[in-house]
Amino acid sequence: MEKIAEDIVLICRPEFLPDKIRMHYTVSNRGSKDIYLLDVYPGGDPESRKVVADYNSVYACLKDSNVAYLLKGIPPLPEDRLVYVRIMPLGAKLAPGKTIGRVFELTLPLREQNRWYYAPLRPEDYEAVKVKTLILAVQFLRSTIEGFNTEPAPHGPDL
Repeated sequence: MEKIAEDIVLICRPEFLPDKIRMHYTVSNRGSKDIYLLDVYPGGDPESRKVVADYNSVYACLKDSNVAYLLKGIPPLPEDRLVYVRIMPLGAKLAPGKTIGRVFELTLPLREQNRWYYAPLRPEDYEAVKVKTLILAVQFLRSTIEGFNTEPAPHGPDL
């Protein structure tokens, strides 16, 4: 069990498969006010060409020489280019006493990825590094932040 804050608990269980890592995680709100998880991104369905909720995307980077960092939240801006529109995840409401469980998958070998601001490199352009630690971070907003307001998103009933 890992506490994000005194009243928010993140539990993560990675499942290592031959060709991928399946990340199972839950976030529990043990506080007295709503929070909004920032772990779902706006995405596109290529067949219907409609905007949909993307539960599988994640920002991934090498933090130290052997630590992989996975972020479900607001992806960092690139340092080497201007960005005119910032990608913001959708918020999933988590009421007091409730828990949300999610699963996402990453293909192996792991590759650094920030699909919103950078095109993926070709496999031969990556440098192989052994990862000994995998860190998952899930960002959230508290509904008690001054000026906080929400509107339903067309991507799903809970967003």
